[in-house]
Amino acid sequence: PLREWVLENRDEFLAELLRWEGRGDHRAYGVCPGCSMQRAEYRCRLCMTGGEMVCSACIVEHHKRTPLHVVEVWNGKSFQRQTLKDLGLRIQLGHWYQRDRACPVPEPAPGDAFVIVDNNGVHEVGLDFCGCGGGGSHTRQLLRAGLFPAT
Repeated sequence: PLREWVLENRDEFLAELLRWEGRGDHRAYGVCPGCSMQRAEYRCRLCMTGGEMVCSACIVEHHKRTPLHVVEVWNGKSFQRQTLKDLGLRIQLGHWYQRDRACPVPEPAPGDAFVIVDNNGVHEVGLDFCGCGGGGSHTRQLLRAGLFPAT
């Protein structure tokens, strides 16, 4: 099987792996295909989009419900990891019935530094607790979001 792979598939595998490490077909695009307004410099390693590159606003919009995905920015030579928090994404807890509406009294996590350990890595996220009073304790809000508080 290995000899067969070397003879028949090796070059294709290597070409595709190298393509993935660069901008692939998206190097021809300068403008974001999502909004046609900003430069397409960001991609997600986990979304099944073929490495599509979009602008910072579109990558944040696409990841409101998947805030633990791994996002990268093209720096002119290679991709480097970029946090969604640094791009402005906030996770709002407590407003389950109004998923896309901001809490009128958001309480940022202490020090605005909240870390989530997931199966795809360690993520520093922007997380806001509900400060309206109806969301319950911070522990309850985390548990209802499927996040298990640790230290």
